Amino acid sequence: MMTETKFTPGPWVAVSRGCFNGQEEGDVHQKANWDVGMQDGEFMRGNFRMEDAHLIAAAPELYESLNELASILNGDGRTYVREALERADAALDKARGEA
Repeated sequence: MMTETKFTPGPWVAVSRGCFNGQEEGDVHQKANWDVGMQDGEFMRGNFRMEDAHLIAAAPELYESLNELASILNGDGRTYVREALERADAALDKARGEA
């Protein structure tokens, strides 16, 4: 089930850029680079709300967890599990750019 990913490996970290128009905004950086003070070429710089930056930063771990759960449950024949796996597989395909 695991297909090789091409996206930048995690972990990523959300970093606040401050408040603009009353809304806190943030960027997302590779944690290893950020921890040593590298800006990593402004990896994901944008007008992200901090809540969105946190979600984006969690993407690598969410992807790996979902992929692992899908692999574990793959042989389960229950209908609701198969339907959930179909949704999980679709989300994983989308994350890999295959959807």
